[in-house]
Amino acid sequence: MKQQKRNLQKEMDLVREMLHLYCKKHHTDSPLCEDCEKLLTDIKIRNERCPHGENKPFCSLCEIHCYHPITREKVIRVMRYAGPRMLFFHPVMVLKHAFSTLIKKQERLKND
Repeated sequence: MKQQKRNLQKEMDLVREMLHLYCKKHHTDSPLCEDCEKLLTDIKIRNERCPHGENKPFCSLCEIHCYHPITREKVIRVMRYAGPRMLFFHPVMVLKHAFSTLIKKQERLKND
């Protein structure tokens, strides 16, 4: 259970940083505009309520789409903009995420 909370916290930290990069460029210089703050809250709620529980994959690797289509489009837009830029602003965070993604993909292939 503690490991799940740690993983969820790492994922939320990554999402928060990506939203900061996106919002700073597209909306405001303050930490997060109202729309981006709402999106962050929605992402946090969806992650906490994930039907996979302790075995939660990254949403990009999941077959279930928990987000409403409009919210999903917003998340995709943020990820496409901020993802490549994260390598310059938070390289260690990006490398850890990439490594975790590779491991989860390998585990998924073994289980299928």
